[in-house]
Amino acid sequence: MRKLMVVSNQPLPPQERKEKKGIDLYLLILISLGGWVIAWLSGSPVFADFAALIGVILVGRWIWSIWGIPSKMLRFVELSAAMLCLLQNTAWLTASFTHRFVLHLNIEDSIRDTMVGGLRFESYCLAIIYVTLFSAFLAYASSRKFFAGATTVVIEAVAKIRRIRVPVVINILLFLIGAEILFIALGIIGQRTMVIEGAKEGEQSFLVSLFTMCTPIQVILNALLLSKLTGKAKMRSSFIPWVIFITSMALSLFLYFNQGRSGLVFSVISLGFWYYLFLEIKPKLWKLALGFAIVYPIITQVLLFSNFVRSANAGLDTWKSSAIEVLPVAWERFTSNAQFQVEEQARSTKNISTRPLVSVPLAHCMQALPGNKDFTMGEHILNSIVWIIPGPIFPNKTEYPIQEALLYKHFKIGDTDTSDSLYLYAYTEFGWAGFIIYPALLLALWLLVCRMLRTVKSSVLCSMIILTNFFQLFIFNIAEGSITMWLTVFRVAVFVFVLYHLVALFVPRRIMIPEKQLDPAAG
Repeated sequence: MRKLMVVSNQPLPPQERKEKKGIDLYLLILISLGGWVIAWLSGSPVFADFAALIGVILVGRWIWSIWGIPSKMLRFVELSAAMLCLLQNTAWLTASFTHRFVLHLNIEDSIRDTMVGGLRFESYCLAIIYVTLFSAFLAYASSRKFFAGATTVVIEAVAKIRRIRVPVVINILLFLIGAEILFIALGIIGQRTMVIEGAKEGEQSFLVSLFTMCTPIQVILNALLLSKLTGKAKMRSSFIPWVIFITSMALSLFLYFNQGRSGLVFSVISLGFWYYLFLEIKPKLWKLALGFAIVYPIITQVLLFSNFVRSANAGLDTWKSSAIEVLPVAWERFTSNAQFQVEEQARSTKNISTRPLVSVPLAHCMQALPGNKDFTMGEHILNSIVWIIPGPIFPNKTEYPIQEALLYKHFKIGDTDTSDSLYLYAYTEFGWAGFIIYPALLLALWLLVCRMLRTVKSSVLCSMIILTNFFQLFIFNIAEGSITMWLTVFRVAVFVFVLYHLVALFVPRRIMIPEKQLDPAAG
């Protein structure tokens, strides 16, 4: 069984050195690129289907090949490139399948009707080509030797997290459970928002910011506790830990449910990721299939209800309100009328036919005529930096537009809410050079974060906060997430870094988990 390496600059264990080296990820991504080039040249959705299927198979097999190998699973940036390619191709297959076999519609017509209309299928293929080049360069750069040090820091941090004793895990979870129950009872937890009276745009209270940055560690702690409860060295008298685990899982799922569909799916998949990483094993395919068969119907109904909450049938004045006020009302209506569920199913099916096509804004930008587009040349990054500065320090944030406000000012492609992504703004900022510039900036950001992580490594709690927040960005928000979202998480890392040094300066080792609270046997 492969062990997490906890000492840097040491050779890999013999069993890992002997493993057969497969094809590099960036080459697999470039192979899928060829299929999309053919689809672009031919203008045929059938070729696009084959290109997407090839991409899913190649990248999916690569992800499966690294599963159970901590030193490879913890290469966040390389795994992020794989997820970007996988999600883009899976999204196309989902939309194409729904059009072809469920709705019996032409996907080219649906693409043409998006946003301001007139989008050609070839332009969408060109957008996928751009995204594929983005992910290929990200995979290539992150696999170079100079980047190995960043992976070592992550491996060391996770190895130390894995050694946290059960009582410490339980104490942290109890604190989080208490804070979550309090926030829910006060009505602060809302549907896709935090309900704070009097809050201005661009501002968020300190307690809410602190709560938001701490909740992602609950997923990794749930996985850690579960691995200790079910691993080879099973705990004795584990009734109370099981109760705490179930309670923590229920609250975690509730919180992520209120963040939206992607948040809920992330919480489930990331639990499995960390669980199998801590056990250092690869799940058996039949167990995955069985788990999927059990979870899928439940997740489907939950996601259906999530969509219903935001529909007119829910009977809500506004769904962006306190969850304890919104959800009971919506649930009563959802379960009281079967016709509501039928209508929501039809609406969700139609939504699935186009919603996964998150590269549509990029395609419109690329198709826009020269007179209708003007590259921002870094303005979006600079304005986004302004927006992560606390409101009391910089109150006039609205003078520095970001996202749609800036996008539609320079690209005449519409005026509605649209999907944010790094690759979209890579193009709107720097054109074709963006698929190199933005990944390079992302790598530089991660190297800086890893330097911070190395500094705070004696505090397991600080390491967990930084790691878990960036894990969600790299794995799920790489396909759909704004620049502000990434910089906000970076602000979290800076906050933790500064707080660590301030506390260590005045109260040495107060925020550190002492070695006596770490389990040497788990390392």
